[in-house]
Amino acid sequence: MTLTNLAAISSGFARAASLEALTGILSNELRALVAFDELIADLTSFALNRPALVRIGTDDAWTKRYNAEFFRYNPATDSLRALIAEGLPAVRRFAALCREPLHETRFYREYMRPQDHAFSLVAAMPLAGIGSVAPALILLLVRKGAAPDFADPELEALSVLLPALAVALGRIVRSSSDWAAAVVKHAFALPPKLAEVALLVAEGLSNQAVAERLGITLGTAKHYVHKLLEATGASSRADLCRLLLS
Repeated sequence: MTLTNLAAISSGFARAASLEALTGILSNELRALVAFDELIADLTSFALNRPALVRIGTDDAWTKRYNAEFFRYNPATDSLRALIAEGLPAVRRFAALCREPLHETRFYREYMRPQDHAFSLVAAMPLAGIGSVAPALILLLVRKGAAPDFADPELEALSVLLPALAVALGRIVRSSSDWAAAVVKHAFALPPKLAEVALLVAEGLSNQAVAERLGITLGTAKHYVHKLLEATGASSRADLCRLLLS
């Protein structure tokens, strides 16, 4: 492991123009630096208490199942929240962080052990400037079978690379979609048009202003706002704004 390796991977992150390109770098260049069997990179908001909003990984089926189980049973979730709140790159050995309690959990018995998971490493870092929900990057690496635990130099390497990966993922998300709309849509299970209206309401626009911005009639704008109240459970327009901005 050399500074040249780290610089090359960081440069690759900076050049990546898509989630697929980032996945390729993680699956190849990073794997050559820090060996692993499975990898997941999430853009997650603990504020929404939901699985990942944006997710890339080395195995799609494995990734989807792990994320669902992770948020339900993973005993390190509270620790991750605390690490993210620090606002700095944070890398921890998951198994070393809570090895004994982990082995006693349903998450370990029903998910990790049947898949021959030996050690996991979790890295976390908040991302700034992407909407109001304060998302965070969570990077998970897993070793299986008789593989050794992750060594200190590997944790140090990931600590160095994490900010570059976070910046790259944030940049790609901003350029490929409306992050705020995606967050609102995910949080309240809204169809795209209602998510678009919700963002305008959160900006403080009146029904007339919403209609003008979207090129729809005032009656249609009022209908959308009414549907938003129903979908979010808000009791009023002010309550709706509070929910959207919370």
